[in-house]
Amino acid sequence: MGADDPPTETPSAPSGRWTASLLVALVAAGAYAPTVRNGFVYDDARGVLEHPVVQATVPWSGALTHDFWGVRAGVGHSVGTWRPLVTLTFRALWSLGGAPWPFHLTEVLLHALASVLVFRVLGRRCSSPLAALVAAFVFAVHPLHSEAVASVVGLADVASFVGVLGALGLLFQPGPLAVAGGLGCALAALLCKESAVVPLALLPVLVALEEPSRWRAAVARGAALAAVVGLFLAARLRVVGGLQGFAPDWLANPLVDAHGVGRVLCSLRLLGHAVSLHLVPLNFLPDHGRNTYVTLPSPTPDGLVALGVLVAVGLGVVIFKGRGRSPWAVGGLWFLVPALPAVHLPVLLPIAFAERHWYLPSAGAALLAGEVAAWMAGRFGARWALPAWGLLVGLFGALTLQRGAEWGNETTLFSSALALEPDNAAMRFNLAAVLYNAGRLDDAARLCAGAAERVPEWSVPYGCLGSIAADRGDLASAERHFQAMLRGRLPKLEFHLRYVRILLRQGRTEEARAILRGWHRRGVWTRETDRLWRRTRTTPSSG
Repeated sequence: MGADDPPTETPSAPSGRWTASLLVALVAAGAYAPTVRNGFVYDDARGVLEHPVVQATVPWSGALTHDFWGVRAGVGHSVGTWRPLVTLTFRALWSLGGAPWPFHLTEVLLHALASVLVFRVLGRRCSSPLAALVAAFVFAVHPLHSEAVASVVGLADVASFVGVLGALGLLFQPGPLAVAGGLGCALAALLCKESAVVPLALLPVLVALEEPSRWRAAVARGAALAAVVGLFLAARLRVVGGLQGFAPDWLANPLVDAHGVGRVLCSLRLLGHAVSLHLVPLNFLPDHGRNTYVTLPSPTPDGLVALGVLVAVGLGVVIFKGRGRSPWAVGGLWFLVPALPAVHLPVLLPIAFAERHWYLPSAGAALLAGEVAAWMAGRFGARWALPAWGLLVGLFGALTLQRGAEWGNETTLFSSALALEPDNAAMRFNLAAVLYNAGRLDDAARLCAGAAERVPEWSVPYGCLGSIAADRGDLASAERHFQAMLRGRLPKLEFHLRYVRILLRQGRTEEARAILRGWHRRGVWTRETDRLWRRTRTTPSSG
């Protein structure tokens, strides 16, 4: 296919396209079907189990005034992730009885739809039906998507992707209904996840590059799309109070300490890390750790930085030479442009690296994989290329099944993370919290002590150790750990309130009030903090 040729349709016969679409959907659903048995894991607690809108403790309209994690938008500790359509979807699913399986089933079905759209919409940009089909299969089973599909809160990424591809498939078709449908899909994508604004901005450019004769239509409908994006940003600005939201902290995103050239090097290293996971999908974690991918404050170029530079420059050359019209250029654009938010350009995200951030950019990687498969078939013959790619898709599917099982519950998830990265302080604490709730205090204490040793300035492990010591009746040790907690960074309300209760039992009312005042200054005031504050007014002070 030449640079000036129009996009090639996937299989020419409509019946063949529908058969292939059904096969893609079945493969995608099959790879993730076992996750329907999974529970609510990790961030699902904040996004579902503790969210006041989802739990129906506030009206449906609260989805417009609360962020994705259940905090009233605009409050000091809100991270500004405003995704009302996903929140409303969660509330509807919760009303079915509160079991996790409807959430997971919805996500599996949406992922199957997303895989079909890769075949039917993005596949039109491929050089051959074979390339489109391989791209769809690779996307459908790639293990990198496990976090997005197996975790309930990943619904935001999957649904947003479906909306973006729906907009691409409809917006530039003839007829007002198609245009209206495309704009509706674009708005739905934005209401599911804010980062959809980046790939949506790419859509008119892709159409204008593919078919220069349609530039007038691309400009006109691009203007309508820009109006929808503008309305969304205005609504978000009004609700959240800013376009970025709450600034990330140093533990979840150490890029807050990077500036200038160092920031660029960090972004290139994140790109290289993501590419390595696309090529060798083995080292997956729910939290990739502060030192896994960024060396601060002076980032040092290494193999991942070199890989990021190689990919960025190589795809840049492919895009320039193909003028955005060749299948290779389309794949490069679809990978690099949506990757900009994932590598923190131009703004920082609350967490430095999350696998679900790469759900949308990986569609571009899948297109490039499809083109490699088509090239191999032309160079070596289909009888050699097809079995090789079939084996690769099967291997990816097996890894996805394994990864989906790891997301079954928090014990399996955090245990697998620690087996892969023993020095990950966040995963040590997360597993400790699970063991603490199960009554395994010795194991929990060991893990929390290890977390404190690895990140000594983090307050949370000391709060965990203080709680364990208090449960054992060792108040002297509990006091020592709680004092270390108060000196640390990134406090957790749960542990501070435990300490407040101990202080009130000891008659140390003024100390308890000081802790509660600190949380009030942070913009955090819950029913429990209010209840404890009232107790400070009725509890006699010992001094």
